[in-house]
Amino acid sequence: MLKITQPPPDVVQVEKSFFVSGIAPSEDVGKNLILTIDNQLTITGPTVTSSGTWRIDLAFKQPGYHRLSIALEHYQIGLTVTFLNELINQPSGDILAFYLGQQPDSRGRMIEEIWLWDYGKLESTHDYIQWLFPLTERSNFNRNAPVLTEEVIAAFNNDKGLRLRLFKSFSVMLKFYGLQCSKWDSPSIEVSKSEEYDQRKEKWINPRNHNYLRITRILTSLRILGLSNYAIAFFNCLSQIYAQSSPKIGTETYNYWQNAVD
Repeated sequence: MLKITQPPPDVVQVEKSFFVSGIAPSEDVGKNLILTIDNQLTITGPTVTSSGTWRIDLAFKQPGYHRLSIALEHYQIGLTVTFLNELINQPSGDILAFYLGQQPDSRGRMIEEIWLWDYGKLESTHDYIQWLFPLTERSNFNRNAPVLTEEVIAAFNNDKGLRLRLFKSFSVMLKFYGLQCSKWDSPSIEVSKSEEYDQRKEKWINPRNHNYLRITRILTSLRILGLSNYAIAFFNCLSQIYAQSSPKIGTETYNYWQNAVD
């Protein structure tokens, strides 16, 4: 089978060369590899050497998130690589570029990719929520997460496009909780239970569930970044849920939620 021995970096600076190398079965010596980029461009790659090894050297001129496929007849390997104009050295990264889909987070994930995660990945992955809903305080759980500055806060409050993308992140998490929100810019903003609520509530309405902390972060971030009306609508819905499930949520958690929107 086709095997990679040297994978590419997760993040590469544009116009900087990198390589992918590996090995192939002895019967494939002398055959050409086929490289496909983003399921669109297909080119003939190098041949498998007499020792059964191969190497592909690459460089990209445009930033973005690219999918690479390396094939050899009936064998195929898929890879993803993120290309940046300039590599981010500061642990906080660039939250504006991340939110605009121009750069990935500290783990090399684009925001559009996170928006498409299923419920299982949203539940089990713990280092994305700080990027979707940044705060002014550094996270105790993710030291590579961004921290809001006055400049970033002003950008969100003054740019409808950024707030719309924040609303998209909000909608993703609401769906995860079995909730839904009225459409963007609706005259009447309401967060309510969706058809999935009875099933989804079993996943997060439990004593000391980590999603309670996530919700506090979401409420706070929405308020700071210009979506305070949505934060209040979310809190109003949470208040109804608390009235039905207060023993599982607890007074302390509810007070945190209330303080987040005050």
